Amino acid sequence: MRLNKTIIPIVTIALFLRLFYFYQLKINNPIVDIPIVDSAEYVQVAEYILDKNFFGLPNSYYHPPFYYYFVALIMKIFNRSIDGIRIVQILLDIVNLLMIYSIGRRIFNNSVANIGAFFMQSIYR
Repeated sequence: MRLNKTIIPIVTIALFLRLFYFYQLKINNPIVDIPIVDSAEYVQVAEYILDKNFFGLPNSYYHPPFYYYFVALIMKIFNRSIDGIRIVQILLDIVNLLMIYSIGRRIFNNSVANIGAFFMQSIYR
C-alpha cells in the first residue's frame, strides 16, 4: 500500500492523541489499573485461561470468545500488565485507521480516504 503524504500527519496526530490520553489516565486517575465491567471480565477470564484452564471459565460466554484468548496472549507477553493491553489496543486503533484510509482510497479517492482517516483519528473510545 502506497501512502499519501497527508496520511502521515494524521497517523502521527492519532498516535500522539491516544498516547497522551493514556498518559493522562495514568497520572490523573488513581483507579485506572483496576478493570471494571467488561474489562474486568476480560482480565478475569484471561487470567483463568493462563492459570487454570485453556478452555476458559465453565459458564457461557456473553462476549466474543476469541477476544479472551487475545487478552490472555497479551497478558502473557506483557507480564499480566493492564498497560500492555491498552498499548496493544492503541496500536490496533492505528491499524484500523490505516485500513479505513486504504478502503476509502480504493473505493473512492485520496480526499475521501483522508477525510475518513481524519474523522477516525479524532474518535477515541
